[in-house]
Amino acid sequence: MEDGLIWKDLEGTPQQFGSKEVWNNIRNRNSTVDWANHIWFSQCIPPHLFHMWLVIKNKLRTQDRLAAWEAGSETNLRLMCCPLCKYDRDSRDHLFFQCAFAAQVWNNVKSLVDMSNVNDSWESIMDWMIQHANARKIDHIVCKMVVAA
Repeated sequence: MEDGLIWKDLEGTPQQFGSKEVWNNIRNRNSTVDWANHIWFSQCIPPHLFHMWLVIKNKLRTQDRLAAWEAGSETNLRLMCCPLCKYDRDSRDHLFFQCAFAAQVWNNVKSLVDMSNVNDSWESIMDWMIQHANARKIDHIVCKMVVAA
Protein backbone atom coordinates (compact mmCIF):
# COMPACT_ATOMS: atom_id res chain seq x y z
CA MET A 1 0.00 0.00 0.00
CA GLU A 2 1.29 3.45 -0.87
CA ASP A 3 1.89 6.01 1.86
CA GLY A 4 -0.63 8.84 1.99
CA LEU A 5 -1.54 11.78 4.13
CA ILE A 6 -4.56 11.44 6.37
CA TRP A 7 -5.84 14.24 8.59
CA LYS A 8 -8.14 13.55 11.49
CA ASP A 9 -10.62 16.32 12.21
CA LEU A 10 -11.66 17.45 15.70
CA GLU A 11 -14.03 14.49 16.02
CA GLY A 12 -11.28 12.03 15.01
CA THR A 13 -12.75 11.30 11.59
CA PRO A 14 -10.10 10.74 8.88
CA GLN A 15 -10.20 13.40 6.16
CA GLN A 16 -8.21 14.12 3.03
CA PHE A 17 -5.29 16.34 3.99
CA GLY A 18 -5.77 19.91 2.77
CA SER A 19 -5.11 23.43 3.94
CA LYS A 20 -8.86 24.04 4.40
CA GLU A 21 -9.19 21.04 6.75
CA VAL A 22 -6.10 22.03 8.74
CA TRP A 23 -7.29 25.65 9.06
CA ASN A 24 -10.76 24.59 10.20
CA ASN A 25 -9.17 22.40 12.89
CA ILE A 26 -6.54 24.80 14.26
CA ARG A 27 -8.29 28.17 14.15
CA ASN A 28 -9.83 29.68 17.25
CA ARG A 29 -13.53 30.06 16.59
CA ASN A 30 -14.44 31.72 19.87
CA SER A 31 -12.70 35.05 19.46
CA THR A 32 -15.02 37.38 17.59
CA VAL A 33 -14.26 41.09 17.54
CA ASP A 34 -16.60 44.07 17.47
CA TRP A 35 -14.88 45.70 14.51
CA ALA A 36 -14.89 42.74 12.09
CA ASN A 37 -17.87 44.01 10.07
CA HIS A 38 -16.17 47.38 9.69
CA ILE A 39 -13.25 46.08 7.69
CA TRP A 40 -14.79 42.93 6.16
CA PHE A 41 -17.55 44.42 4.01
CA SER A 42 -18.25 43.92 0.32
CA GLN A 43 -17.31 47.43 -0.84
CA CYS A 44 -13.92 47.51 0.91
CA ILE A 45 -10.81 47.51 -1.24
CA PRO A 46 -8.66 44.44 -0.37
CA PRO A 47 -5.31 46.24 0.16
CA HIS A 48 -7.09 48.76 2.42
CA LEU A 49 -8.74 45.90 4.28
CA PHE A 50 -5.40 44.24 5.03
CA HIS A 51 -3.77 47.53 6.05
CA MET A 52 -6.72 48.40 8.31
CA TRP A 53 -6.42 45.02 10.00
CA LEU A 54 -2.73 45.73 10.70
CA VAL A 55 -3.57 49.20 12.05
CA ILE A 56 -6.31 47.91 14.35
CA LYS A 57 -4.05 45.15 15.69
CA ASN A 58 -1.22 47.73 16.05
CA LYS A 59 1.08 45.55 13.94
CA LEU A 60 2.42 48.20 11.55
CA ARG A 61 6.19 48.25 11.22
CA THR A 62 6.55 51.62 12.83
CA GLN A 63 9.71 52.99 14.40
CA ASP A 64 8.44 52.51 17.95
CA ARG A 65 7.94 48.80 17.27
CA LEU A 66 11.31 48.49 15.52
CA ALA A 67 12.99 50.07 18.53
CA ALA A 68 11.23 47.59 20.82
CA TRP A 69 12.60 44.75 18.69
CA GLU A 70 16.04 46.36 18.81
CA ALA A 71 16.21 46.24 15.01
CA GLY A 72 19.28 48.09 13.74
CA SER A 73 22.17 49.69 15.51
CA GLU A 74 21.77 52.02 18.51
CA THR A 75 22.83 54.98 16.35
CA ASN A 76 20.15 54.22 13.75
CA LEU A 77 17.49 53.90 16.45
CA ARG A 78 18.41 57.34 17.88
CA LEU A 79 18.18 58.91 14.42
CA MET A 80 14.65 57.63 13.75
CA CYS A 81 12.05 60.32 13.28
CA CYS A 82 8.73 60.73 11.52
CA PRO A 83 9.30 61.09 7.77
CA LEU A 84 6.49 63.65 7.54
CA CYS A 85 7.20 66.11 10.35
CA LYS A 86 10.79 65.13 11.28
CA TYR A 87 9.83 65.60 14.92
CA ASP A 88 9.12 62.39 16.80
CA ARG A 89 9.60 58.66 16.30
CA ASP A 90 6.64 57.39 14.34
CA SER A 91 4.02 55.14 15.86
CA ARG A 92 0.47 54.26 14.92
CA ASP A 93 -0.96 57.21 16.83
CA HIS A 94 1.75 59.60 15.68
CA LEU A 95 1.40 58.65 12.00
CA PHE A 96 -2.36 59.22 11.99
CA PHE A 97 -3.03 61.94 14.59
CA GLN A 98 -0.05 63.47 16.42
CA CYS A 99 2.05 64.38 13.39
CA ALA A 100 1.15 67.93 12.30
CA PHE A 101 0.84 66.90 8.64
CA ALA A 102 -1.26 63.80 9.40
CA ALA A 103 -3.51 65.75 11.80
CA GLN A 104 -4.22 68.32 9.09
CA VAL A 105 -5.08 65.57 6.57
CA TRP A 106 -7.30 63.73 9.08
CA ASN A 107 -9.19 66.91 10.02
CA ASN A 108 -9.78 67.74 6.35
CA VAL A 109 -10.95 64.23 5.53
CA LYS A 110 -13.30 63.85 8.47
CA SER A 111 -14.89 67.22 7.69
CA LEU A 112 -15.73 65.92 4.19
CA VAL A 113 -17.56 62.87 5.53
CA ASP A 114 -19.96 62.48 8.43
CA MET A 115 -17.30 61.92 11.11
CA SER A 116 -17.05 65.34 12.76
CA ASN A 117 -17.88 63.82 16.16
CA VAL A 118 -14.86 61.45 15.95
CA ASN A 119 -11.85 62.89 17.75
CA ASP A 120 -8.16 62.27 17.11
CA SER A 121 -7.68 58.90 18.76
CA TRP A 122 -7.97 55.26 17.80
CA GLU A 123 -10.40 54.70 20.66
CA SER A 124 -12.77 57.23 19.12
CA ILE A 125 -12.46 55.66 15.67
CA MET A 126 -12.98 52.18 17.12
CA ASP A 127 -16.10 53.38 18.97
CA TRP A 128 -17.44 54.86 15.73
CA MET A 129 -16.61 51.65 13.84
CA ILE A 130 -18.37 49.44 16.38
CA GLN A 131 -21.49 51.67 16.32
CA HIS A 132 -21.64 51.61 12.51
CA ALA A 133 -20.20 48.15 11.77
CA ASN A 134 -23.44 46.78 10.30
CA ALA A 135 -24.70 50.04 8.78
CA ARG A 136 -25.95 49.84 5.19
CA LYS A 137 -26.42 53.57 4.61
CA ILE A 138 -24.25 54.92 1.82
CA ASP A 139 -22.84 57.64 4.14
CA HIS A 140 -21.57 55.05 6.61
CA ILE A 141 -20.14 52.85 3.85
CA VAL A 142 -18.24 55.84 2.46
CA CYS A 143 -16.96 56.68 5.96
CA LYS A 144 -15.76 53.10 6.47
CA MET A 145 -13.97 53.23 3.12
CA VAL A 146 -12.38 56.59 4.01
CA VAL A 147 -11.10 55.29 7.35
CA ALA A 148 -9.69 52.19 5.67
CA ALA A 149 -8.03 54.26 2.95
